[in-house]
Amino acid sequence: MSDEPFILSKRKNSPYYQVRFKNPNSSSKQRYLPAKSTKETVKSRALAAAWQMYNEVDVKKKSLIEQVRAADFEESELQNFLESLKRRGIVKSFVLDQKIESVSAEKFFSEFWNIEKSPYIAEKKRMGKHIGLSYIYESNRDILKYWVPYFKNRYLNEITKRDIKDFVEKLNSEKLSWSRKQKIYRSGATALKWAYNDELIERDVTAGIVGFSGESKKKKILTKEIAELLFSVKWNDEKAELANLVSMLTGMRAGEILALRKQDLGKDCIYVKHSWNRMEGLKLPKNGEERIVYFPFENITKKMLELVAMNPLGDKMDSFIFWACYCPEHPMDIKKLLTSLQQQLQVIGFPESEAKQYCFHSWRHFYTANMSDKINQRALQSQTGHKTTVMLEHYSNHQLESDARNIGNAQKDIFGKIVDRSIF
Repeated sequence: MSDEPFILSKRKNSPYYQVRFKNPNSSSKQRYLPAKSTKETVKSRALAAAWQMYNEVDVKKKSLIEQVRAADFEESELQNFLESLKRRGIVKSFVLDQKIESVSAEKFFSEFWNIEKSPYIAEKKRMGKHIGLSYIYESNRDILKYWVPYFKNRYLNEITKRDIKDFVEKLNSEKLSWSRKQKIYRSGATALKWAYNDELIERDVTAGIVGFSGESKKKKILTKEIAELLFSVKWNDEKAELANLVSMLTGMRAGEILALRKQDLGKDCIYVKHSWNRMEGLKLPKNGEERIVYFPFENITKKMLELVAMNPLGDKMDSFIFWACYCPEHPMDIKKLLTSLQQQLQVIGFPESEAKQYCFHSWRHFYTANMSDKINQRALQSQTGHKTTVMLEHYSNHQLESDARNIGNAQKDIFGKIVDRSIF
């Protein structure tokens, strides 16, 4: 038997000698490593080339690889081995099979915003924290469309901060608004932060990553002069007109107005108990708190009662005021409130392009801006349901009798002329 640590041989259809080095792992069933060409046709030269190759590093590396393949590692030994490679900078990260970290990124992202499978959503519900269905739906749509394809065939723990930066750069090249890009980024970043906090991954790879920011297109705020003109001319949709007028007089959100039922109308006030969402139906108002909005306009309240009396389902306490013609057990489409407003702006002389610069939420700004000079911030806070500071959150629950008088007087003073000129 040859004393050389290799054997030389020739293939039938090749003029070159090949060398096969002995496997240093004696326990392996494979005695020799895979063959490699010496690029020599003369045996003596092939022998010299084989010795030279034996002394080179790559042969030793191959021997190490064969040993790793054949070795029966304990999990702790393998962990230590991979950690040493990581410390030397040879690998950035690793995933041990059969461990919790070895979940695929595709599976993790696909399930994170899935209502039935998401441990994150289940955790929020268990803690009593509400997440809107529309928010969940939109986040799930974005993570499936952008994050899942990008990180397909990757393990979750393999994702690095560099990968996230590359993803952000790719997303930045998309022809989308900055706010849309930020929502897409947030859908996956939220998932990764949760994975880190739940010890599914070793580090928060989103830490320090700058997402997207910019200025949204500013919607124009309606003036008192425009408001007077709007409600002095008949609208095509009476329900949409009344809903716009109520928003102007109260600063209520669109969803809160659509959620109004007969039982929510009081004497000189409106009880804001719910908001309406197409996906969730009736739910608590934004910020999760009910409030009383003072409403000293008897003729407008009377008009709302007349409207609910026309509901095909009957004049019941739980009947919607702004009911939908095609489905009276639901409120009308929220989009109709905006389109009717923009159409009416065109009726009074606005070009279509300028009319579209106004939105239904403009009434909320209109109300807040006009009332802020007439009543104190605490009283205004109690009407709009805004939450800006801890103290305002605290005091907004303690409405005083004097507030009611001040708010009512301010409403009549500011909006009385508009109401008087309206067709109601």
